[in-house]
Amino acid sequence: MKSWWMTLALVGGVAVNAVSARGAGLWFESGGTVPVAGVVADVQEQDGDGPGECWDVYVEEAIEAYMDYEDCMAGEQWWDLAGQSGCALIYEMRAIGAFSWWVTCVGFRS
Repeated sequence: MKSWWMTLALVGGVAVNAVSARGAGLWFESGGTVPVAGVVADVQEQDGDGPGECWDVYVEEAIEAYMDYEDCMAGEQWWDLAGQSGCALIYEMRAIGAFSWWVTCVGFRS
């Protein structure tokens, strides 16, 4: 516990965060008994699913979507704007869907 407060005091001092530095000072003055309100990271072990795994799945989908977009565009004529727009629309929807899934997977929820 003491090492966490030392880190907080150091980072607070470097970042010029008076609240963290003051909280660390109060803790040291009182012998470590003053609770200080703040944000604490909630670290939970997950069963193999973490941000890295989410990113790996997202990258696979994003690359596959782009490769399909390239294939679709290669099959269209340069003058066929409707066909090119269709390829772009499908790609954009897949890209948005993949990114939305990634945001949910890593835990950004409203």
